[in-house]
Amino acid sequence: MDPSGASIESAGDFTHVRPGDTVVREFYGMLTTLVVTEIDDELIYTGEGWWTFDRRTGFEHDPELGVGWRFGVTISRLVSSQPAEPDRSAESGVAQACEGPQPDESPNWQ
Repeated sequence: MDPSGASIESAGDFTHVRPGDTVVREFYGMLTTLVVTEIDDELIYTGEGWWTFDRRTGFEHDPELGVGWRFGVTISRLVSSQPAEPDRSAESGVAQACEGPQPDESPNWQ
C-alpha cells in the first residue's frame, strides 16, 4: 500500500464527500479537478465529463464500459478531496453596502 492509502482494493475512503466539494481524478498520471454535483449511498457524481466514482473505494464506476472495482478493471481514481468553501457572497454584499459615503463625505456623482 502506498502512503496515500491506495491499494488494488481501494483508492481511499471518500464517504465524507458532499455536493459542492472538489475532488481530484487521476487518470494515467494526469490530474483533473472536478466538482461533486450529487451523491447517493454508493456513488459520487461529477458534472464535468459525467464521471462517477465509488464512495467507498474512490475508483471510477462505469458499468457501460465495465469499469470499476466490482468489474476488476480500474482506469481512474480519486486521489484527494477538498470541502466546498462556504458561500460568503451575502456577507460581502452587506460589507459593500456599508462602505458607502459617510455623512461628512459628499458622493462623487459624475
